[in-house]
Amino acid sequence: MRPQAPPEVLNETSDKPCILVVDHASNHIPSDYAGLGLSDDVLSKHIAFDIGIAAVARQVALQAGVATIMAPCSRLLVDPNRWTEDLGCIPEISDGIRIEGNEALCTGSRAARLERFFWPYHERIGTILARLTRQHPRIVFLGLHSCTRVLGDMHRTGDAGTFWNENETLSRIIVDRLTNRFGLKARGNYPYDGKDGSFTIDYHTWGQGHLACGLEILNDRLQTPEQIAQWSERLCDILHTAMAEVKVNTPDRLANPAL
Repeated sequence: MRPQAPPEVLNETSDKPCILVVDHASNHIPSDYAGLGLSDDVLSKHIAFDIGIAAVARQVALQAGVATIMAPCSRLLVDPNRWTEDLGCIPEISDGIRIEGNEALCTGSRAARLERFFWPYHERIGTILARLTRQHPRIVFLGLHSCTRVLGDMHRTGDAGTFWNENETLSRIIVDRLTNRFGLKARGNYPYDGKDGSFTIDYHTWGQGHLACGLEILNDRLQTPEQIAQWSERLCDILHTAMAEVKVNTPDRLANPAL
């Protein structure tokens, strides 16, 4: 039995009503998988991880002091933001590139990947979330991602977008702050529509009354240390605003901003 790969956790004992999760923080592939047959050049691309987002998450964790959980290995090995039965959870092709080490996997090999990489990440999120919800009736649950400007024939516009499903409150806060405070171009449920489902957010927060959504930052906005620092400052501002919201509003009011 190969050892499990634990996630990277920052501020694990924080008592602030917030969790950051980073599903695609790393492009690491353990040596026993031989890089899935891919070159280092391919593993440096967006298909292997969310470029720039781990650096942002670490700075936000340091500055805001919130619990932060980052998946330890490449999304090509196993994608922790996909349902386990989804073929994209262990993809055989990504953005037109064949993933040879994922082709024709048997049921046992797929199960071993999930046991080693997928479930330890989600179990740690669940443990921290359970502890925080014993202290706070609601928390801010934000999934951090970056995405490429061009995917296939799609050209994405703007600077960032959110994806949400059950409750728009956190998305609305993010879009408002990015647009009206920081002068950026952002919108909700773009470039991905959270109504189509997002495993990590839905699995951990559905029906719990938390403020939950994902944020996609265009990765050409995360190319320099200055850009990383700027986004970290913006996210700290957003999280402080959102945490203040969960402390003063009831679950019913959060769910219905017209109240």
